[in-house]
Amino acid sequence: MRIDGRHGLSARRYGLALVLMSGTAMAQSAPRLNQLPPNTNISATLRDGSTIYGRLERMDSDSLIIVGSAGRIAIAVANVRELRNAGIEHKTKEGTTEYWYPEANTTRMFFGPTGRTLKQGEGYFADHDVFIASASVGITDRLQLGGGTLIVPNSQFWFVMPKVGIVQGEKLNVSVGALYGGIGGINGGIAYAVGTYGGTDHNLTVGFGQGFSGKQVGGKPVFMIGGESRASRRVAFLTENYFGAGSNDGLLMYGIRFLGEKFSVDLALMNTVRTPVFPGYPYVDFVIKW
Repeated sequence: MRIDGRHGLSARRYGLALVLMSGTAMAQSAPRLNQLPPNTNISATLRDGSTIYGRLERMDSDSLIIVGSAGRIAIAVANVRELRNAGIEHKTKEGTTEYWYPEANTTRMFFGPTGRTLKQGEGYFADHDVFIASASVGITDRLQLGGGTLIVPNSQFWFVMPKVGIVQGEKLNVSVGALYGGIGGINGGIAYAVGTYGGTDHNLTVGFGQGFSGKQVGGKPVFMIGGESRASRRVAFLTENYFGAGSNDGLLMYGIRFLGEKFSVDLALMNTVRTPVFPGYPYVDFVIKW
């Protein structure tokens, strides 16, 4: 049984569910649930496998109150197996409600960073075009460390990706960081600043970077502009583009992100401004978050 805004059940059925849950509450030990703030849209998965969607009104040690499409319902904590953020509430064309769970991959675009950082203890593993693997973890809410390599035997290629959050807000996030790597005895990187404005579903990211090797700063700055627009619960459109200062060339990336609760898959095309190839060179990646 699934209880949510898209399959609105009557208050009578809600009441019956409450009676059934209350009858078994005392026989079960209370689980440890995620502590979510009031007014968060949540999904509560019960021990019988059903799921209730709604707005969290109150939560204490033995019960929680959810306001759903049929009104207010009290649930014994002992009968809740998992409590999660359900994401943003959206109205369908039919006038019902569905919840878009938060995107798992908000700290990066196809490859480049956004202004957001991972929360402490969060992390992800990513695979880029099959042969390049990377991983990142949140050391604190502001400090994120990562790195990667080629997935081939005896690869001498490596890179590291530190990032620090400077501004962290609901709409505006700004970070500074670096991408530093090498192959054999050759190494270098790019230091950058990047800002993202907007929510997780629709946003714009702008950044610039400066290349360096050892103690030497080389070349002209590189500017990046990208963005994301979520079209549905499982699909978003992305673009990520790079331009060199004083250059008439640039790298363009555009494609689709398929969204899951703990993963994403990107299918994109790459092109250059000076010598475009229709429709572009293929790029694919997937990200698994923990």
